[in-house]
Amino acid sequence: MIATPRLPGVVFEAPPAQPDESLPRMDIAAFVGFAARGPLDLPVAIEGPGRFADIFGDDPELARDEERGSPRHAFLGAAVESFFAQGGLRCWVVRVADRDRIVRHAFALPGLERGADGGAAQARARCAGTWCEELRVGTARTAENLGRADADFTAVTGDYRFSLPTRRAAVAPGTLIEASFGDDLPKLWLFVDRVTDRGDALELRTAAGLDPARGESRDAFWVDESDPAAPARVAEADALARLGASPPPPPALRRLRFDLLMWRGDALLERFRGLAFDPRHERFWGLLPDDRRLFQRRLDESLERRSGQPLPAIAEEAESPRFSLAGPAALASGSFLPLGMGFRLDPEASREVSGGPSPNALEGDGLGELRADLFLDPALVRLGVETLRHEAEHRLHVQGIALRGLHSLLPVEEATLIAVPDAIHRPWSRRGPEPPDLLLPPILEPVGAVTDAPLACDPCADQAPGFVPLRWSAVSGATGYRLQYGVDPTFEQREGERQLETHQTLFTVDPRCPRRLFFRVRGERGGEIGPWSNTVQAVLPPRSFEPCEDHLPGDYELLRLGSPELLFWLPTDLANLPAERDFELQEATDAAFDTARQVHFGPSDEHLLAEILDGQRYYRVRAVSAGIAGPWSNTVLVAAVGRAGWTLEPPESYDREGLLAVQRSLLRFCAARGDLLALLAMPDHFRRDACSEHLALLRGAGAAPTMGSLFVLPLHRGERAALGFGAVFHPWLTGGADQRSLPPEGAAAGILAAESLAEGAWRAAANRPVERTLGLRPRFAEGDAGELMAQGLNLFLDQPRGYLALAEETLDERPDLRPIHVRRLLILLRRLALREGRGYVFENHHAPFRDRIRHTFERLLSELYQRGAFAGSEPAEAFRVIADGRLNPPTEVERGRLRIDLQVAPARALRFLTVRLVSQGRDRLSFEEIS
Repeated sequence: MIATPRLPGVVFEAPPAQPDESLPRMDIAAFVGFAARGPLDLPVAIEGPGRFADIFGDDPELARDEERGSPRHAFLGAAVESFFAQGGLRCWVVRVADRDRIVRHAFALPGLERGADGGAAQARARCAGTWCEELRVGTARTAENLGRADADFTAVTGDYRFSLPTRRAAVAPGTLIEASFGDDLPKLWLFVDRVTDRGDALELRTAAGLDPARGESRDAFWVDESDPAAPARVAEADALARLGASPPPPPALRRLRFDLLMWRGDALLERFRGLAFDPRHERFWGLLPDDRRLFQRRLDESLERRSGQPLPAIAEEAESPRFSLAGPAALASGSFLPLGMGFRLDPEASREVSGGPSPNALEGDGLGELRADLFLDPALVRLGVETLRHEAEHRLHVQGIALRGLHSLLPVEEATLIAVPDAIHRPWSRRGPEPPDLLLPPILEPVGAVTDAPLACDPCADQAPGFVPLRWSAVSGATGYRLQYGVDPTFEQREGERQLETHQTLFTVDPRCPRRLFFRVRGERGGEIGPWSNTVQAVLPPRSFEPCEDHLPGDYELLRLGSPELLFWLPTDLANLPAERDFELQEATDAAFDTARQVHFGPSDEHLLAEILDGQRYYRVRAVSAGIAGPWSNTVLVAAVGRAGWTLEPPESYDREGLLAVQRSLLRFCAARGDLLALLAMPDHFRRDACSEHLALLRGAGAAPTMGSLFVLPLHRGERAALGFGAVFHPWLTGGADQRSLPPEGAAAGILAAESLAEGAWRAAANRPVERTLGLRPRFAEGDAGELMAQGLNLFLDQPRGYLALAEETLDERPDLRPIHVRRLLILLRRLALREGRGYVFENHHAPFRDRIRHTFERLLSELYQRGAFAGSEPAEAFRVIADGRLNPPTEVERGRLRIDLQVAPARALRFLTVRLVSQGRDRLSFEEIS
């Protein structure tokens, strides 16, 4: 999409339908998770899936799910899309990642230099992450003819003044004007500091005074562009001398601006037009806001609170569609010059991110490791419900410390539903699978002396045979050994082999004919074979002299060192080394070297291995001299250090402690705020027993999890009420064009939002089909489903009307408060009471005042009763408002306290539930549930 200035015309917009806001809104959700781009730890309001994609991009790919044979993506975007598909209208989104490891990229703008020192201009990517690494930035200068300056053009060192018959809108402080005196003469670039309207003309003037560093005007730069390939700045004195006239002739004037271009290959993706070069101009390119500044300002505006410097006019233009670049982190005080910037849209002149792309995209996005603290503010996770909100507000409003993770949603009071869909993932890593219990190669010792036979023999003598002892190192796990021997080192002409049970044997020697023999051995276990040992050679029986013959290259020992793996080899006999020799190193994926391939050949006696990312590799080496190959060395086994890509850990190794840490913290946060319902889920591989165990752990069973430096306690007895602020949904929902399975929180939030908009938050949202869903994962048998629903799990089931949830239960242990619609009604009453109660905090406390309050709340509760929020055949059976003297005795009045009890009978509730609004003086309101 191309970002361009707004021009006159007709635009058709389809704003989302606005609900009736006579009551506080109860349809707004909040989602916390992983995204490709967008601000970190900052809530952003979203009113459609298209807006989400514009700000946060597509769901990033996290790892490969080897169990399903498909990639696993983040769930944040899919949850938001499902929320809108079910009927939601508005939500808040918080992107989280590892802030310490995520990359923050910048681009050198081609052809743009700082005027003060000529350094390259740097623009930042609008937000952190690797999303911009496939993009390239370009620039294109634009020029608008302004006519010729009047004859009173004055060029005095340090001060330039001239008149211009043009529109005032065309020139403003900070505008860059190009004055051209002729084709072969230097051009003068002037930054306008003052504009004076004289009726028939504009008088333009640069800033008076000299730059101490240059001894020239701060706003005037002479440039020689006679060679477009090498434009250069010219000293002011030299330029004036080259003009050769005083005063100089009236120059032709042009207004210079430039466009920022974002390319992907040869495709132009974005174009921001008409940017200025100087901070005094309202369209200065350095004013382009990053995501943090832009959406912090939008958050402040939505909360109606004061903030710092207002956003520049171009911020709105850069916001929708969201432009990819932002100005420098520290706003530059000096101007910039388009020195060498061309006029063409040339993708070849564009530049990639400074420093190049990240070596690993997932780590560059701050998602190299799934940790609970990515979703939480570490400073708040150890606090209980009673102190959490006070401490969070103190950090945010008093200390000015931005909150992180889901706790950053503290000031977003309009949200009443919250989900953290990406906390449900199984961890991922590039670690390879546990190496199998492989048989290692044995070490074959040198051949021993012949026993029971002469040390030298006559080939023609008739003598008894002798025996040679052969020994090798024992191989752990081997049930037997295979010994091979032959007359050549490749064993292509082997004479035989033996199957042995121990790691030593006696080899029979024929004393009549000495000959050179080669030996090797390997371990075996059932049908599994191990790698061969080193090859040992010997003349048996030994001769008293060596005849003249071609000598084989000697034996070598193969060794490994360090990480990355370095293989090197050493001779076992330094006395018989050939003068010229090469070495052949082989690699194989099997112990028998049936898959062998040559990875090194030459005189070097070492080889650096590439990183092994799958399986294991076997290596062996031998010397080659004059075309004759020696025996193979010992075999070295090198295991994989990891995988080529990121892979989800298998379900059997899943540790739920991280998920429990996030969900327990979320329950505390919702209870501390008092007006949020947490929508929770479970991993897709959880079946009946795992689901039951997880529900028990959420309710406080089991020990506290330990998450590195993060320590989240289970809910203690005094926090049991927090269970009523959470509801658990399962199983996952499958649908969409790619048939992805997704956690159900997004759909559950959309269903609750749609029901709230259509009927009211007090209506049960169960038995409502889920849109765009084609299946469930996993499916539960009828008996298992009934048992889990009895434990408080909200199961989506396959019914004739579609896939729907038949239950609507929170985790609350109190039967009257357990239904979701009851909790939602209490949240609505809380928001309603606080909204109305703020108008009473400065009133004098007396009986007529209490009567007025009672009448106000009776009117509001009557409206809710008429809309079906309460049970009862008449208002007296549905609600009561108590604000009399018994509840407010004189001692409480003297302390500045006002208590109002609202007793309500929610639809299908068994008895009255009491909630209390308490005023404790100036601007201090609290809302309590009375058991």
